[in-house]
Amino acid sequence: MKTKQISERGFTLIELLTTVAIIGILASTIFVSLSGQRDRAKLASAMESGRSVIPSAVDCFMTNKQLTAWTSASTGGNAICAGSTGVWPSLGDTDCVYENLDDTSAATGNKRWRINCDSGSSFVSCFAKDGNCCKSDASYVCN
Repeated sequence: MKTKQISERGFTLIELLTTVAIIGILASTIFVSLSGQRDRAKLASAMESGRSVIPSAVDCFMTNKQLTAWTSASTGGNAICAGSTGVWPSLGDTDCVYENLDDTSAATGNKRWRINCDSGSSFVSCFAKDGNCCKSDASYVCN
């Protein structure tokens, strides 16, 4: 009597583990690239906030008025300078904060500020004197 050999179809354990490993590698690559996109979006938003202050800041500079401090490092508030109708805009992201680049007690007054969204590795630096904002990092401050 002959025994019938039954052949079962399916994937081996090695094939399944290899597939799971490949999917894991692809997923980690996607998460890393999305993290970079998120950081770039924060900086783009900070750049837009910085540029929105420039017209009032330039006016303050041209009339020899000192820029005033913001109410909160992340929510802005307060007039940009005495007599200005413009106010420091809210940054919207709690990771982003305004930072002063000038000594506010200096005779020349405060003319520069930056927005830090990345705990010190990259910034948006703004200059009332030049009417300009640009991206900079810890080793390079644009002007």
